Amino acid sequence: MVKGMFVEEIDAERPVEGVFYIAAKKLANTRDGKPYLSLTLADRTGQIEAKIWDDAVSLDSKCKKDGFVAINAFCKPYNGALQLTVKAVRPVDEGDVNLADFMPAAQVDEDALWQEMSGYMGSISDPVLSGLLSGLFSDEALVNAYCTAPGAKRMHHAYLHGLLVHTLQMVRTAAALCKLYPVLNRDLLIAGVILHDLGKIVEYDFSRPGFSRTDEGKLVGHLNIAVSMIDEAAAKIGLDHHVPCIVALKHLILSHHGRYEYGSPVLPMTREAFVLHFIDEIDAKINYLDALKSELKGHEETWSGYQGIYGRAFHLP
Repeated sequence: MVKGMFVEEIDAERPVEGVFYIAAKKLANTRDGKPYLSLTLADRTGQIEAKIWDDAVSLDSKCKKDGFVAINAFCKPYNGALQLTVKAVRPVDEGDVNLADFMPAAQVDEDALWQEMSGYMGSISDPVLSGLLSGLFSDEALVNAYCTAPGAKRMHHAYLHGLLVHTLQMVRTAAALCKLYPVLNRDLLIAGVILHDLGKIVEYDFSRPGFSRTDEGKLVGHLNIAVSMIDEAAAKIGLDHHVPCIVALKHLILSHHGRYEYGSPVLPMTREAFVLHFIDEIDAKINYLDALKSELKGHEETWSGYQGIYGRAFHLP
């Protein structure tokens, strides 16, 4: 089936016809009590909010979350972004679409990024950390997953290759900071950055749109998964996973969310752990703001919509 328009092609000047993935939906009521259907529609180029004002209740059962729909709509600016008003909608079977049209992906040279990452790995002189990384990344399937996985499901780097893009940018930042602060253990910090989100290759199913979390991802979480992967890799190459540098490495991974309420079972307690947490926050937030800015493309608005998770809108000139 022909995809039709992509999200990036939508503007307020022409009708919208195309097939989209339903990333989220909600049946709600207006102030007057009239039901309406709110959809977040997506494809590989982005997301856009859509509203169905007529026959919302009957259409709710046809618009399945994580399903596909063909729509006819018109577009207008609303609250700092574009929004669709859907006039006609029908479900589309997953077998009739090209999933690649709905899988957002970073437009990068994956081989070049991996080569750069490998160079940073090769710069680690500590034999234990170097041997651990070599053991982990000797697994071709693991490397492929690491280079393909998204950085997150929704908040930042939520596209194929996002994990690699996010991690490499963090490694670059960590290497620069080590020059400014020689007290930092460079080998430990670089290794910690490279492995901090390793568990996401297991936490997420990135074989189809939506990047859903696996059962193991929900029940265990990527921090604990990464630590288990490190222990298994250490055992395979005969390393004692209780040696201080591996314990310190696992601390970096377990503490990198920075707070208990954000999912870290321990708080950062070393210089390297603090640095890892902060550079993770910097890169994630910059990417989040870049994504908000891209939603403003095509008109003069410089303020994002209100971002409930942060309690504010953002000025993005």
